[in-house]
This record gives sequence, C-alpha cells and structure tokens, in this order.
Amino acid sequence: GRVLGGHLVQPSVQSSSSDTQQCQSSRGHCRMLCFHMERRVGTCSNGRQRCCK
Repeated sequence: GRVLGGHLVQPSVQSSSSDTQQCQSSRGHCRMLCFHMERRVGTCSNGRQRCCK
C-alpha cells in the first residue's frame, strides 16, 4: 500500500483500483495471463494483473 499522510492505504481487492474498474467498464477481464484469442488491453489490481479482452 501507499503511505498517505501517515496512514497506510491498502487497496482492497474488491475492484476498487481504478485500472480494474476501467478494465471492467470496457468489458475486459482481469487475469494473470491472457488466453490465446484474447488481447491485453490494460492492467488490473494496480498493475498486478492483465486486462484481457
């Protein structure tokens, strides 16, 4: 997490990270690895996963 004003900010796993919301709003899927017929269109979980579509 990031330190913000002395507080440790933990991003919750429940799709609160903006890249995850951006992925799902463009009808993408968050995966560790994309399938062969999918293409990586971004990131999820603050860059830890790929947004596949």
